[in-house]
Amino acid sequence: MKKFFLISSICFYSLLLRAGVSVTAELNKPDGIYRCGEKIIISVSAMENGKPVSGHTIKYHIEADGGVDRKGAFVTGETPEKFTLLLPEPGTVRSMFTLLGKDGRPVPLPPKKGRDQYRNVSALIGAAAEPEKIIHRTTAPRGFKEFWAKKRAELDALEIKELEKIKVRDSKGVQVYDVKISCTSKRPVSGCFAKPADAVKGKHPAIVFFHGAGVNSCSSYNVWKYALSGWITMELNAHGIKNLQAPEYYNDLKKGELHRYDSKLYKSREDYYMRDMYLRLMRALDYVKSHPEWNGKDLVVVGVSQGGLQAVIAGALDEKVSLIRAGVPSRADFYSEFHGDFKRMPRVGMGQIMRQEAKKHGYAAVDRMLEIHSWFDPVFFAPMIKGEVRLTAGGCDLSCPAASIYTIYNALSSDIAKNIIFYPSGTHATSTADPGAREKMNKIIAGCRAGFEKK
Repeated sequence: MKKFFLISSICFYSLLLRAGVSVTAELNKPDGIYRCGEKIIISVSAMENGKPVSGHTIKYHIEADGGVDRKGAFVTGETPEKFTLLLPEPGTVRSMFTLLGKDGRPVPLPPKKGRDQYRNVSALIGAAAEPEKIIHRTTAPRGFKEFWAKKRAELDALEIKELEKIKVRDSKGVQVYDVKISCTSKRPVSGCFAKPADAVKGKHPAIVFFHGAGVNSCSSYNVWKYALSGWITMELNAHGIKNLQAPEYYNDLKKGELHRYDSKLYKSREDYYMRDMYLRLMRALDYVKSHPEWNGKDLVVVGVSQGGLQAVIAGALDEKVSLIRAGVPSRADFYSEFHGDFKRMPRVGMGQIMRQEAKKHGYAAVDRMLEIHSWFDPVFFAPMIKGEVRLTAGGCDLSCPAASIYTIYNALSSDIAKNIIFYPSGTHATSTADPGAREKMNKIIAGCRAGFEKK
């Protein structure tokens, strides 16, 4: 299937000060996509009232796959400061240009700004060289498919049973339930579920939402809204914990039992945290499909970051999934961050923990963790996907680098419909929009509604 790139309508990234000063960074190719060996030119300016201004100090940090790591500072002039680099192999670049105050410190963003990983007045820009050729540097562990087939068989042997079902919302005829479902994981499936009022047997599409990293409750409103428009809907709690509790409940879990759950060093694949998460998402899909009102063909999975990871896994482990909407999916291809002649840029989270372990105990400890993670790496699940896949990637995402997301994309079968959007200046929080995915979901529900409204 032919691949399309959506070019960001904004070719530079600008964050404004109260006084009107900004920093801008612009590429010589607005879409940020280059050939290997082609010059990547970044033009940087300080701007005020739409014009370049001189005399401002800007600190820069330019990183790229393959070990590029440039740091320094310059004083702005009336013409842009230009930085040139190229990548000899397929990979990505990310850069940040930060405004410094008279005290030599980064100028902080105004209140309520910069809620992503970037907290200062900066311009961000990223690029990619032949990203369609970025691949992971190792192979799936021996017995990978057999391992997951066994987990599937264990789930199939367990009855799909509602352990708990509590009505938490009832409006306009749509009833929303907080449900707990039997699962082979340590905790049950936990989520909010709803289906349309007066649902018609065999006529409705289904959609399942997955949570990003963190410890949070499901939203009864989100599933109510989708059920109201005709979807059979479930929002899955990532941890199998209680929903709709007081904030203290989730804060205590964050500080205690679930502290750094996503970046601990586990001892085996059986105690790796994602194992149970993957089992629960499989069972959540089983539960949704078990409702007779589902039309049997439209099963959409949606998530961002850790939720995007789960969406990819869901599409791999359940062949009934028809559309995967995964924004900046996480945890792909850690191996290439630590090994190979063309190492990938470092990332925050798990990557930081592993680098710390390497310093303390040597790479043997890291290699052990990489081996365990390989059983859960979305790159190795990607070839198993049969449904349509839509991904997004941000050129300045620190948590889920664009290169790691391209390894997922490039591992997908050429026989399926697939699309990836690259946002050159996108961060982890600003690279999730996918208008095409929204359009497809609207078409699905419109087509189904035309059928069940005749009944």
